[in-house]
Amino acid sequence: MMNKKVKNGFTLFSSLEFLLGMAATKKTL
Repeated sequence: MMNKKVKNGFTLFSSLEFLLGMAATKKTL
């Protein structure tokens, strides 16, 4: 149960970081 929660949190964090990276790339372009 705990592992699943941690994994979900990590996935959410990764997708958030990815979106931030995309926004930063668009800003520089």
